[in-house]
Amino acid sequence: DGGCEGYRCGEKTAIKVSNFAYNLDPDSFKHGDVTQSDRQLVKTVVGWAINDRDTPQSGYDVTLRYDTATNWSKSKTYGLSEKVTTKHKFKWPLVGETELSIEIAANQSWASQNGGSTTTSLSQTVRPTVPARSKIPVKIELYKADISYPYEFKADVSYELTLSGFLRWAGNAWYTHPDNRPNWNH
Repeated sequence: DGGCEGYRCGEKTAIKVSNFAYNLDPDSFKHGDVTQSDRQLVKTVVGWAINDRDTPQSGYDVTLRYDTATNWSKSKTYGLSEKVTTKHKFKWPLVGETELSIEIAANQSWASQNGGSTTTSLSQTVRPTVPARSKIPVKIELYKADISYPYEFKADVSYELTLSGFLRWAGNAWYTHPDNRPNWNH
């Protein structure tokens, strides 16, 4: 953390990030093979379809209805770290050589969060044909499974970076910079 001497030495340069954008390219989206795992039986409905008539019948409905609700939240956190280092070596007549090193570093992060809830209903109906004067068992099973697949896409990330502070008045100073060292945005 080196020393500081002289006019405005205690002032820090500010680094501001604005107009941050993260845009996905939908045409570049690709995915690999879908893998299913952890298949679990969620619900089973068993019933009987009975036909007391002399002709085959198909007017018997067996229905499985399954409702599920999901609450979710999503956080997006972005971070940016910038570091600027400058070194300047010069010689003083009759004194010696001096090297000056300045490092300016900044970290910034920001986040956004959203959420909601989703309700999903599933209804499955089976209408079997039952032969005359018979009964048949009817069974409906509902399974839950995890699926996964690799994917890739291209994204454009853009932002504007502004450095705000004063410039030195010698060496590599801005050629139009006045002697009173005001703050400038770069």
